[in-house]
Amino acid sequence: MEEFPLLADELLAVLFESLGTTGMPKDTLMAFAMTSGSLCAMRTLMQFYPLSSAEKALLERILRENAPQAATASPNQPLF
Repeated sequence: MEEFPLLADELLAVLFESLGTTGMPKDTLMAFAMTSGSLCAMRTLMQFYPLSSAEKALLERILRENAPQAATASPNQPLF
């Protein structure tokens, strides 16, 4: 049961990718990512939306510190 939040977040990634950038405004997805802590929403933002350097740095830091594979990933290996 402890894996359920991670699985739910991964399922959201499929939804976000299927909506594309026209189906979900950047501000809406950013608000969701920041309030829910959804790592998949953050990865979607990084992959598909234009971000300011501050937004990109913030999302990269959050992903590096919280992504499940962060413990085994190389510091230079991208998480998204």
